[in-house]
Amino acid sequence: MISKSSSLDAIINVLDGENIFDYDLSLILRTLSKASTISDASQVDINHICSRVNNYLLSKRDDFRWIGCKLFVVISLHLRILMSPYLKEMIGSMVKILSSKCFITDYSNPNKEKLATLQSASEALKFAISRIRSKPTLTREVLTPRLPSIIAALIDNIALIPEDAIQILYNILLYHSTTFRPFGSKFETQLSNLLAGDDNYFSMDPCLKVSNLLLEMRSILSIYHELLETSQDPDFASRMKLLPDDRSESITEKFVFDSLNIDIAENPLDLFKISKRIEALCAFISAYISIPTLTTVRVPLAQFVALGELLTSMNVGYLPIKRDIRDPLTRVFISQSLKQVNRVGIHFIQSLESNFPTEILLHHTSILSTLDSAIPVTISKGKATIDKKAVAEDEELVVDVINASTELISNVGTLSDSSTIDHIVSAALIIVKPQIPDISGMSTGLESAENGGNNGKGSTNFKGNRRNNRKGRKHSNIIGLSDIVAHSELFVLSATESVMHIIRQFFSITLSNCKLSPSKVVKITRFGILDAIKNKEILNNGVANKRNKDIIDLLEALALNPAQRGLPVSVLPIVSTLIGKKIVC
Repeated sequence: MISKSSSLDAIINVLDGENIFDYDLSLILRTLSKASTISDASQVDINHICSRVNNYLLSKRDDFRWIGCKLFVVISLHLRILMSPYLKEMIGSMVKILSSKCFITDYSNPNKEKLATLQSASEALKFAISRIRSKPTLTREVLTPRLPSIIAALIDNIALIPEDAIQILYNILLYHSTTFRPFGSKFETQLSNLLAGDDNYFSMDPCLKVSNLLLEMRSILSIYHELLETSQDPDFASRMKLLPDDRSESITEKFVFDSLNIDIAENPLDLFKISKRIEALCAFISAYISIPTLTTVRVPLAQFVALGELLTSMNVGYLPIKRDIRDPLTRVFISQSLKQVNRVGIHFIQSLESNFPTEILLHHTSILSTLDSAIPVTISKGKATIDKKAVAEDEELVVDVINASTELISNVGTLSDSSTIDHIVSAALIIVKPQIPDISGMSTGLESAENGGNNGKGSTNFKGNRRNNRKGRKHSNIIGLSDIVAHSELFVLSATESVMHIIRQFFSITLSNCKLSPSKVVKITRFGILDAIKNKEILNNGVANKRNKDIIDLLEALALNPAQRGLPVSVLPIVSTLIGKKIVC
């Protein structure tokens, strides 16, 4: 069994001074943002990761402080971190960064690195305040005591980072006017002082050929032959054969990039170099097909489609990891790197759809089937079932699949075989359902804190201090848990409005162009009606505008496409009540 906390162990080892510069920070942040990275970690590891982040925040180096701010934003996405006793310390560390103004003395020409650090600290502080606000106990115990120092530090930085500082101060003034009152005159003075007072273009090599890009892409993808059981998926082999092949010794001279240096035994994070290289090559190809030309140019569309399908369909469900790769951490990172490759493939397919909307229709069935296969599933007794937990964790990937499917179906029109989008519809229904966070790990962490938490080998010279620290941390954990118990509705995770917009569009298109199963239609109908009732104040009697168009479109699709659904009742009376007499029967 793969340990879900193993990836956190690797990240903790990376977050040690200058060691972090040996790795891609975006990959570290992406790994930390995963719910599974934190939810199943031990309390010792949670304390360790918070301590490492705080060390970066307290550093005297500007680059370390900047990194610490970015790390704080990502880890504070998780409830266990939000309820951690280290939250106070990390907020205090960011206030110290702002209070020091990164030791900038020349306001007319400040150092760019120091300025970027200040901006990063203010952004992180703004995010922390937004996460804490509306939660009574956390606001009272964590935010309110530090507001005076936060306000003072931000006012001092108005001359350096006016836009960032004023935006946070405005929100504090809006919600904490009493606390802000003593700083009114100083704020006014700073505002008065504020009021008184060649482009770089990247060009491709003119000799670069798209065939060379495809050759290089095939070379990179061949690395996965050493990691995955590619023989178990015949589609993988058939799609690889469609890409150009050149086995000559001079082939590397045609490549854009140097060869990758990967040693997963020494450093499993090297796996992400593959997905990064694939992303860069796809960006080159997308630019090639999107830039207009004076004359007609032939493009290998079939090869482009094969490449997009190949990247989108690569996952451990169909391409198992080789058995001789036994390291749990390496196996986790292989799976995560494949998910990044999937997103690159989906975006590449969307680029093809936008540039070749008519020509791509010949491939719509295979593309939709490929997109459907990207939805996380578990296979038991030969039957594939949607993995609800994986869908929730990989929401960005699933939303990309839904968005690409919507664009393709809208171009195709009537879809004869709805089985090609069966998993996509099921995943969309999971995402729109509010998710209750799993707090079992938090309660386990609290129990471990009560029992001593750090029962490892170590110095026994500070037993008194350690006992006091455990008492303080236990109290902080109880503070956070009291909010969850008393105000559980504040912690329910709902899809963002942008995600809801994409899913409403998807449901509208599928209802209008596909014959879905009655059970799925009932679920979509229930969602559409409840969603419209929830947003009734913006329906505007059925008059569409930017805010309500997707909601009204879904209601119309529910009312105007009832044929062959097997529904016992009509939703027309409910829809007409919600949006008036706009629908013409």
